[in-house]
Amino acid sequence: MRGNTLTQEANSTLAVHLTDSNSGAIVTADHANLGGTLDITGIGNVAKSWTRDAYAYTLIDTDSAINSDFAQFTVAGMDAKQVDFLTVDGRVNAADDTRYDVTASLSWYADSDNAATNAHGTFTLSEQGHSFTLNTALTDVDATLNPDSATYWDGKSLIKRGAGTLILGAQNTYSGDTDVQEGALWLAETATIGSAGKRAGG
Repeated sequence: MRGNTLTQEANSTLAVHLTDSNSGAIVTADHANLGGTLDITGIGNVAKSWTRDAYAYTLIDTDSAINSDFAQFTVAGMDAKQVDFLTVDGRVNAADDTRYDVTASLSWYADSDNAATNAHGTFTLSEQGHSFTLNTALTDVDATLNPDSATYWDGKSLIKRGAGTLILGAQNTYSGDTDVQEGALWLAETATIGSAGKRAGG
């Protein structure tokens, strides 16, 4: 979509659905005045499996600096800060203030990535029959945790919740427990679950 000026009113919602065919900014304009709510859906379409690097997508590209922001950021209608194992955020690009980017990264690494939410080791996949493949190694991050975090996570343990399946596809080296409280946790053929001797409960 191309326009001279994008003006997002305080009581309005800009709804964006991501697909695997997105190859450029969804909105291009000369100027942008941002407000109201940005609602993103379709994260799973572009990130069915994950790597250590954060996913980044330029949503808005303008000819002049973007000096405003959305008042609220939601994912499929839910406050982005309530999304479990992914930290999803929207912000003006720090290196190029004519771009507004959507970024998503693993909550496990949220503190080291300076993400919008605190790091934790809980992976909740609520829907039975659904799965998520994690192709990045989970390492101990206790040294980078925010000391003021309310999650009380030790930075080295994994908790699996929900009826879905978490598939670990990398050589994981985290040294804490692996606690499968609900659903299933699978390992790909060449993957490891972390330090030897830790438990997987169910």
